[in-house]
Amino acid sequence: MAELAIENYIASSSDVVKFWDLQTFSELSAVNPFPNQPQVELSSLSWSSNGQFVACTDASGKHISIITHGSADKPVQYSHKDNVGYTCASFLSSSRYLVAGTKQSLIHLWDLKNKSVIRTFRGHSNSVTSLSVHNKDSYVASASSNGTLLLHRKDSSQPLASLSEGNGEAINRVRFSPIEKSLFATTTVTGTLSLWSAESLRLLVEFKGAHTAAATDACFSPFNNMLLASCGLDSRIVFYDVISRKCVVRQVKI
Repeated sequence: MAELAIENYIASSSDVVKFWDLQTFSELSAVNPFPNQPQVELSSLSWSSNGQFVACTDASGKHISIITHGSADKPVQYSHKDNVGYTCASFLSSSRYLVAGTKQSLIHLWDLKNKSVIRTFRGHSNSVTSLSVHNKDSYVASASSNGTLLLHRKDSSQPLASLSEGNGEAINRVRFSPIEKSLFATTTVTGTLSLWSAESLRLLVEFKGAHTAAATDACFSPFNNMLLASCGLDSRIVFYDVISRKCVVRQVKI
């Protein structure tokens, strides 16, 4: 997986995190986020909004690791006494706070400065697969392995709304738009991309069969409020116009 930061850097992951210069496409550094345990594939990767930190989880789920970009400092690890099995993590607008999904269907809101969980979000019945935070922290969207999609307020443990009740179709990724208010996208194991409104609490449009295999990720353009892209295990990138709600390019092979 790969994530773009705000200052022309990319972080990619396998069993280590590599930082790249977007202009020269050269590798800048490689960091093992979990140096005290056997290397396993990472399960999530997320930049802080200021581009200073990267949060990641691995397949073991024992810890959340925070890497300081451009620093020689060792990664800082956070773990819960109950070994809840962390699956994914995402920063709030302040890099002090982070939400992390678990295999036990819970979501923890971490205060990284105080190294403590300050709130637990509930509502899922299966492992949490993906999280995304609205750019003004108004909402936290979460998805699970049975297809449940929930919307949360950061100041309440109970979900604001259940947008999808769980049809067994696992959701791989949830992404908020950095530009369009309340707009977010989901991708599923059957290749579907969906657009949702957090404001009206409804499905806006569904692109069934956007991919012929699992759709693994989606990304809104940080510059063009019309543009959304998704990728999948069919080795294709599909582009969408979110204003007219149409697929505009379907056949980009990677």
